[in-house]
Amino acid sequence: MFEFRNQNTSGLRRFVSHGIFWIALAVLNMFARQFSIAPERLAEAQSWFFLCWAIFTTTMLIAAFGLNVSLIVTFVLLLATFVLLTIGDLQGGPEGPVALYVKVGGYGGLAPAAAPWYVAAADVINDAFGYTVFPLERVGKRTANLQ
Repeated sequence: MFEFRNQNTSGLRRFVSHGIFWIALAVLNMFARQFSIAPERLAEAQSWFFLCWAIFTTTMLIAAFGLNVSLIVTFVLLLATFVLLTIGDLQGGPEGPVALYVKVGGYGGLAPAAAPWYVAAADVINDAFGYTVFPLERVGKRTANLQ
C-alpha cells in the first residue's frame, strides 16, 4: 500500500494482484475440497484460472518493458510458470498424462519469486546508502507517465 502513497501505481498493481492471486487460488481449492469436486474438474477449473493469470501477466510483462530488466525477468519466468500450469491442468492435472508440466510449473514457480527479492533488496539498500549498490538496469527512456 506504500506504493500508492509513493504514486507508484505499477508497483501497487503488482503487489495487490499478487495477493489477490493467492487468495483466489486458496478459495478455489477450499471450495473444491469442501464440496468434494472431482480432481479432474478442479484441474480444469485451475487451468482456466491459470490461463487468465497468464493473460494478466502478459500485460504486466509488456508494462515492465518501460521499467527495468529485473521486472522483465520476473514476468517472463512467471508467464512461463502459468503457461506450464495451464497446459498441465488442461491435460488432467497432477494425475494426468502430462503431470510433468504441473510439477515443472510448480517448482518453476520458485524462480519468479527470487527475481523480485533482488528488486526489493536493491530498492531498500540503494535508498539506505543514497547511491547505487545493486543496479536496476532501466529499459529505454520513459518520457511520460501515461498511467
